[in-house]
Amino acid sequence: FAACTKSSFRPSSSFEVPPADSEKHTQTFSIQYLRQADILVVVDNSGSMREEHNKMKEKLPVLVQKIAGKDWTMKVISTDPKDGCLLPSMSSQQSTQNAMLDFKEAIEDLGVRGSGIEKQIMRAHEGIAGRCHKGHWPQENSNVAILIVSDEGNDQNRNNTASRMTPAKFKDAVVNTFGEQFFKELKVYLIVPKPPACQGDSASSDQWNEDYQDFKNLTNGKLEAICHSNYDNLFSLISNEILSQLKSVSLKYKPIKNSVEIDIDGKKLSSNEYRVHYEKPEITFNTTPTNGDTITITYYYDPN
Repeated sequence: FAACTKSSFRPSSSFEVPPADSEKHTQTFSIQYLRQADILVVVDNSGSMREEHNKMKEKLPVLVQKIAGKDWTMKVISTDPKDGCLLPSMSSQQSTQNAMLDFKEAIEDLGVRGSGIEKQIMRAHEGIAGRCHKGHWPQENSNVAILIVSDEGNDQNRNNTASRMTPAKFKDAVVNTFGEQFFKELKVYLIVPKPPACQGDSASSDQWNEDYQDFKNLTNGKLEAICHSNYDNLFSLISNEILSQLKSVSLKYKPIKNSVEIDIDGKKLSSNEYRVHYEKPEITFNTTPTNGDTITITYYYDPN
């Protein structure tokens, strides 16, 4: 619901005086926004993962515990393009225990029998937007996340560098399929080696793989060292970020500076409880509103 009225506007001490012909606008939001999350897990199944494989069967299913009680689906794909598009699925429709068992079984089935062709980012694309995308997953209006698990850098075994899918190529391909907004909201998390800690004394650099760093930066994602004893902090972050509730709302008009007033279910918020992004225009809340809340935002704007 939204309404506009002409106003002679009397400023309070916290407001600047708007132009005489400014208009008052009210937007009301009923918060019913608990979006489902669709998670693609890309797991390295090459022979180099032999040492990590049994650990992954125990450590990765903990993610299911972290997102329990929320609405989600998850699919698993290998890093080997020769494996095709067999995507084992788990969802919140299962019990937590059964979903964890299915996740563990999916990792077991992948094994370490891959061909040695490892295309981590390309397979992430295939899983959500490429040849494995069937039009019904990821689901419309869901929050989408990708988790890549590998003990090597992106496309390390490539013979033809031109065929390597870089993060920039990934972005172009995903935007072409789903649009800019989808990519803007996409989250990418990577459990990968951080030399030299995870690659022994032979590692020559203490930096993350360049493609992984770029992928993280491009999607505002997160890198985690594969050698860590557990990934609890990362999985908690995933739960909070992709299954969190609404933190911002878009405004129809650009507000006049300091003219915004907000109340939630009739309770007025102080200006330090939210931020106004005038150029977007958008309101970001410091504390996430509760599902079912009614947010009323009133502000003045220049119609000229």
